[in-house]
Amino acid sequence: MTQLKLEQICHGYGDTQVLHNISLELGQGELLAILGASGSGKTTLLRTIAGFITPQQGSIHIGQNTVINAGQNQIPTEHRNIGMVFQDHALFPHMTVHENIQFGIHESPHRQERADTLLKLVGLEGFGARLPGTLSGGQQQRVALARALAPKPTLLLLDEPFANLDANLRSEMVVEVRNILKAQNITALMVTHDKNDALVMADQVAILDTPNTKKPSSLVQLDTPQNVYGQPANAVAAQLTGIATCLTATAQGQEASNALGPIPLRTEVHGECQVVVRPEDICFEEHENGDCQLSQKRFLGNQIQWTVQTPCGDVLLHTKSPCELSINSTGQLRFEKRCWAFKS
Repeated sequence: MTQLKLEQICHGYGDTQVLHNISLELGQGELLAILGASGSGKTTLLRTIAGFITPQQGSIHIGQNTVINAGQNQIPTEHRNIGMVFQDHALFPHMTVHENIQFGIHESPHRQERADTLLKLVGLEGFGARLPGTLSGGQQQRVALARALAPKPTLLLLDEPFANLDANLRSEMVVEVRNILKAQNITALMVTHDKNDALVMADQVAILDTPNTKKPSSLVQLDTPQNVYGQPANAVAAQLTGIATCLTATAQGQEASNALGPIPLRTEVHGECQVVVRPEDICFEEHENGDCQLSQKRFLGNQIQWTVQTPCGDVLLHTKSPCELSINSTGQLRFEKRCWAFKS
């Protein structure tokens, strides 16, 4: 059953149009990540769903209710049955963990039992009497999630929920939150600029184009994490979902060619195209007369990222660490995997 439906949402600020014709659907229990660069309108989109902004055009349906119809507000924020998890957690510092969780259900006779159930769900049994200031960042995140789930919302919205966590805790919390939401069959939408959060957390990823002075942000791709990474719709989608170099080439069937030579493709393409080269798709073969040169080296722990100067521009390459290659080594690139390409 569809729990969220957006139809041709448009919005702007003054003369600046931010969102253009955004349409998507989200089913019961599905997790959707809105991925976009800063300024792409992803927070504006989240705020229109929540009811903090009324879009200039379009309709929004949550569950069985039409909350926005043709740019007109039908149901106010407080009656949309939406849960929110904010970037800074937004916990009340003077309230205990129990009181924070019960805030949205304070009139319910079962609020104590509901809070206890949620504390167990998020792994914080015995923390009910604590104040937020005594908790770690990850524990505060769990309390914020429990509070958002307390009223049993139709839809959960998450605004950059992991942005304030350190890298190790962040990766743990993304998996943990996904598991909690899946176990409860919660329908959720998260906005983020972090590709790892989006690809790990979501069942579907929506890519927002980067707007400029000539065009607003639009939805360029909506697909599974595997497909937005492996089959990006354009250069923006390719670069938002991972390290990628887009090379101009001319394709004939399952092979493209440019100054680097033949490039094997996954699907048939004809004419001028953009070939998406991921660092794992290529290797560097060292020899003196090669027309490619290693110009930069970046140590990443178990691998090394190289910048390779080529006749087609810089290309990024990963090798295992340690590696015998060195800066200024010359050679050529060899394509070890078939690459994805899209029409220019």
